[in-house]
Amino acid sequence: MSEVKKSFSSYSFGKWEAFLSAVFLLNKENRTYIRDLKHFGPLRIQRLFYEGDVAHLYLLHPPGGIVSGDSLLFEFNFGKKTKAVITTPSATKIYQARSNISLQQQKTVVVIKEGAEISFLPQETIVFNNAFAQSIVDIFVKQGSTFFGWDIVVLGRQSSNEEFLKGSYESEINLYIDDVLKFRDSNLFDGSISSKSVAGLNGNSISGTCLCVLKNPDKLSELLSKLRSGLPALTSDILWSVTNFRESIIILRVIGSSLQKVKQLFEFAWLSIFKYFCNGEPVSPRIWST
Repeated sequence: MSEVKKSFSSYSFGKWEAFLSAVFLLNKENRTYIRDLKHFGPLRIQRLFYEGDVAHLYLLHPPGGIVSGDSLLFEFNFGKKTKAVITTPSATKIYQARSNISLQQQKTVVVIKEGAEISFLPQETIVFNNAFAQSIVDIFVKQGSTFFGWDIVVLGRQSSNEEFLKGSYESEINLYIDDVLKFRDSNLFDGSISSKSVAGLNGNSISGTCLCVLKNPDKLSELLSKLRSGLPALTSDILWSVTNFRESIIILRVIGSSLQKVKQLFEFAWLSIFKYFCNGEPVSPRIWST
């Protein structure tokens, strides 16, 4: 827990603070369960669901969105050989900032021990016009475990035809393997230029990143070929790339204008990778179909 304690103590809370910390271990039946749970504010975990020996956990934030001054912290520590899928029942909404433009913050720390198989699959983050927000995800993985996670950012509200023209959203993902930083993905979405610029999203409103760490990279080339042949064709509303990075890491990036297509692409990649490298048939969270 040293990584988690360090990140927690260094995190600066704003006007509305909330945190959720959970430790997961295996029970005598080799099922993943919550060994220790702490929370403050409106953050909860719904009762675990099980698909075979994989625990599905839903993160609940009843307010449904992040406003000026909010600071949310999630900490998850997964013990050896645990198996879990983390998701949310709906999108995270980052609302328009108040006139004082106080920062809207969210930080997530995921610690994964040897032999664990963990998927971090939150639904999309919708950034409202005039939001002023920051999201940081720190992932600590031990060699011999498997991790798959994604981050989907939607700029503006597509359902209301509202564009993201003002404000900023900073997103950072840090991946550590055996406590050594192996990958950092840092993006700053500026409402005045990001979605329109050719060097940014080039007229699109959705950006997504998938990150996968494999416990057994021996068949990596076969998996990359399978992914590239199975992913949808590049079109005007979805552009993607898949890359092998530092032997055991796969990075999948996408920009587009169709949220449905982006989510379908990411789900296909997740199911393909876990079916290829992990025992058993992966099952998508039930909440996605409700």
